[in-house]
Amino acid sequence: MTSIAKFEIGATYSCTSICDSECVFRFTVEKRTEKTVWLNYHCKIRARRVRIHGAAECCDPLGQFSMSPVLFATDAEVVAEAA
Repeated sequence: MTSIAKFEIGATYSCTSICDSECVFRFTVEKRTEKTVWLNYHCKIRARRVRIHGAAECCDPLGQFSMSPVLFATDAEVVAEAA
């Protein structure tokens, strides 16, 4: 049985725009329940429902529309620790 990658509180996740690969959206998970994550995007908190796709949780951070970005729990940004 494979484990499912889940969104973690305090972690920052990123995804790119479908139209422009240089446009990167970054979201920080502020809070979560089993089925919902609260994402911080430009100091605005938005609650989004989580679904499973493959072996990872995902959500639609800006809502659902034809070219909306999809955020996956496997897209966590690695933060380098200060030495």
